[in-house]
Amino acid sequence: MNGRTDTNSAGNPIIGIDLGTSTSEIAVLKNGRPELLQDEQGERIISSVVQLAPDGQLLVGAAAKRGAIAYADRTALEVKRLMGTDAVVTLGERTFRPEEVSAMILRHLKSAAESKLGANSVRDVVLSVPARFDNPAREATRRAAELAGLNVLRLINEPTAAALSYGLDRLRDEQKVLVFDFGGGTLDVTVLEMFEGVLDVKTSVGDDRLGGKDVDELLMGLFRRKFHEQKGFELTPGRDLRADQTLKQEAEGYKRQLSSAYSVSVDIPYLSAQGGVSFTLTRGDFDGLIADLLGRAMRLVDEALGRAKLTYADIGVILPVGGSSRIPAFRRELERRWGRSLQEYDNPDEAVARGAAIAAGIEKKEFAGENDIMILDVTPHRLGVAVLEEVGDGQYIEDFFSEIIAKDAQLPAIGTRDYATLHDGQDSINVRIFQATTDGNLCQDHRLIAEMPMENIPPAPAGQPIRIEFRYTADGTLDARAHCLLAPDVTIDGRFSVVGRAAQGDDMAERVQAAIDTLWQNSEDMKLCAPLLDQAEQVERENPAAGPRVRAAADALRGALAAGDKAAVQTRFDVLTDLLFELS
Repeated sequence: MNGRTDTNSAGNPIIGIDLGTSTSEIAVLKNGRPELLQDEQGERIISSVVQLAPDGQLLVGAAAKRGAIAYADRTALEVKRLMGTDAVVTLGERTFRPEEVSAMILRHLKSAAESKLGANSVRDVVLSVPARFDNPAREATRRAAELAGLNVLRLINEPTAAALSYGLDRLRDEQKVLVFDFGGGTLDVTVLEMFEGVLDVKTSVGDDRLGGKDVDELLMGLFRRKFHEQKGFELTPGRDLRADQTLKQEAEGYKRQLSSAYSVSVDIPYLSAQGGVSFTLTRGDFDGLIADLLGRAMRLVDEALGRAKLTYADIGVILPVGGSSRIPAFRRELERRWGRSLQEYDNPDEAVARGAAIAAGIEKKEFAGENDIMILDVTPHRLGVAVLEEVGDGQYIEDFFSEIIAKDAQLPAIGTRDYATLHDGQDSINVRIFQATTDGNLCQDHRLIAEMPMENIPPAPAGQPIRIEFRYTADGTLDARAHCLLAPDVTIDGRFSVVGRAAQGDDMAERVQAAIDTLWQNSEDMKLCAPLLDQAEQVERENPAAGPRVRAAADALRGALAAGDKAAVQTRFDVLTDLLFELS
């Protein structure tokens, strides 16, 4: 199936990006076909690693990963797992929100696309996200893209994108597909049906704590135990960041080797002053190590089939996606249950990015007529509000989860429910919105994603009707409205930000944009100033009497760097230089 035009026509290129936990990829449509692009370092599979080097350079991708052991405290890995949380990412002396670091990766990818496509600016993008990503994580991803200067046409679930890549030439065939998307950070299992140009998702289930990273951590634990047996010394996680990063990289390497070899000789020469570790690791040992992860994965497959009301016999294609899907134990178990051999349709690392590029073409109407493609996706979670629920005989349950939108409802999903005030004269309510994380009916078991306080409700007897409306969009973000039916002007609306509050008056975007722009623009200034600031810290330690003067001058220089004021940087650089010369 071919598109009508080349979407890379001058002035309006569109790209698809798979922003992954371990690696990221960029794809673009060329004559209706998705094609992966290299970054400036010549990589198509680009490491999702960011490093703020000691000289002030901001490194992304392979260059950052090469220095991850030497500069472990200045390197950020696997930031995707933190998206939508209040976590802080530390790069040397600076701290960032996860979406800021993701924006650095996306800006690197945007720059690479512009270089390869010969475009002055690349703006439009379809970004993939795990099907299990909740609303805050999706909003954080969208925010990161905006900070990188990208216009998000759509957030597409990764398994849906992978199926789109597989189905580009097969959508006219009628078949049921199970996508086993096992990446660096998450496992998503999606069941869908393809027919007459329609890709109809039936259900997606997943685990955002089951990915290649978790396999790596099991191997790292094994290496630590072997080191203790051989050297009598504990390698406590978190105590030595260099040792941790060395173990991480070695675990990734030996894991890949065991995908094709039945045994490997593990040899890590140096982990601490006590030396390194060496032993033989067989695939059987490895399979035993990951047995629990395998069991969790297969339970997800069973759950997905059950939700779709299908069996293995109904499935025409199992599509393994993501680098971790290469692990033989997972493939063997899928084949055993399915009763057939798995086939390779696309490079598993590239399928999601290719599908995202196809989805970008769909958004731009690059496929039309007999080539028309329609994606019907579903909600990955139940959404509802906290209520006081009567259970009979005057007994009530506080914080009962009242569902407004069901899981697997077709997107965009709209849900409306009417509630009532509890007390006479009640003039306010606080609408607390939850995303279900279990099948339970108590809000304490679920995730609070937003609060909407409604005030100035006209005084009335208890039972005044309040209507709550949800609209869950095709890219998985939530718009909500609550209004008083007896006073229609008493209304509150919200689209929710990464921190889970109604986004009214939210200045976070401006603050984050300024922080990233400052870091990016002042890389050259940082190269100039970093050695001087290091010297100032040394003088401050060695000369306590002059410490306050040195600290004030150094802080003034840091402030100028943070403000991006080049004239002030030069002035304060000279002041600090003169002071250090005076004290020398």
